[in-house]
Amino acid sequence: PLGDRMAETSKKQAKAKKQGAGEKKASKKDKVFVFGEAAEVQDKELADIFSKPVAVPKPAPPPTAEAEEREAPEESSSDEDDGGIFAAQNNEEEKKKETLERNKRTLFVGNLSVTATSKSIAKLFGKHGTVEAVRLRNVSMLDTKMEKKASVIKRKQHATDQSTMSAYVVFSAIAEAEAALTLNGTEFLGRHLRVDLAMGSAVYDRHRSVFVGNLAFAASEESLFQFFAECGAVEAVRIVRDRATGIGKGFAYVLFSSKDSVALALTLDGRQLDGRKLRVTGIERKAKAPPTPAPAVPATGVARRLDEKKRKAEAAAQEAKRPRPSGSAQQFQGTFAEPGVLPPGAKLKQKQGPSKKGPGAAAKKSFKKILKQKKKAQIKS
Repeated sequence: PLGDRMAETSKKQAKAKKQGAGEKKASKKDKVFVFGEAAEVQDKELADIFSKPVAVPKPAPPPTAEAEEREAPEESSSDEDDGGIFAAQNNEEEKKKETLERNKRTLFVGNLSVTATSKSIAKLFGKHGTVEAVRLRNVSMLDTKMEKKASVIKRKQHATDQSTMSAYVVFSAIAEAEAALTLNGTEFLGRHLRVDLAMGSAVYDRHRSVFVGNLAFAASEESLFQFFAECGAVEAVRIVRDRATGIGKGFAYVLFSSKDSVALALTLDGRQLDGRKLRVTGIERKAKAPPTPAPAVPATGVARRLDEKKRKAEAAAQEAKRPRPSGSAQQFQGTFAEPGVLPPGAKLKQKQGPSKKGPGAAAKKSFKKILKQKKKAQIKS
């Protein structure tokens, strides 16, 4: 019958489902991971794999002391690092000391002729000791685009009577450099040299110096030497020049050997040199500028209200102190004894705006009265 057939088919389907579930479980069990890759193996192969003996590695013998010393890496200690830092600092300090010692035995030579060479300068100063080096500086170049060193080597510079340059002369000892200071003021290639220590003070004695203004741009140091020679021994002359062109800026400073020469030099004020009246004055110390006050911080809150009260009280006090006119002067409204003259303490009262009373106001009142009378007459009639 039909019911039996349906029952048989349902049983078959249930068996088939159980078999399928068992196959799936078996397939999952058969999958093993070897070096990260899935591979399906059979039960026999698994048995062969697990039946093989596993070779256990023997423990390595402990290393000896010699092997440890050979294999141990060399570790840098902090003491060595600190030593390197201290060594670098010591080198920097030594370099600073060397440069300071070198500067002490170096001379500055000014007002040199542009025709001077390093050999001729070394020969002049070599009489007082061993000259290690000569460096030329402040050369007025013809071509501003060219480097100064190249212009000095190629001698491409202004070779006029007014153009000058300076140099640094390095001696082998400090005593030799101090002995060479005696060359200050000596004439070399037609110019009086200005020799001073490179480490010396840049501030000259103002009591022995004068300021010279209104100089011609073509003026030279030699002309000033001759101009002030009648006042006394001139120790140094410095014309302030443009660095690039070497042309003077119109003023100079003259240093004398004695303070008495300054008084004589001031008498030359107004005398002409190269067609211009010179302005000779003494050098005064610059007054120190007063310290700038700190900017006021705007007050806020209670401080602002206190400031306003204080300001109002001060204004009221000033108003009370102001002189007032007497009572008779305040009540004065009569005519003046003399036209255009007010009595002492009197004030003239000025009327503000046009007067309300006048011919126009009277005409309006009369016109209103006429209208009222006409209205009354009409009402009575």
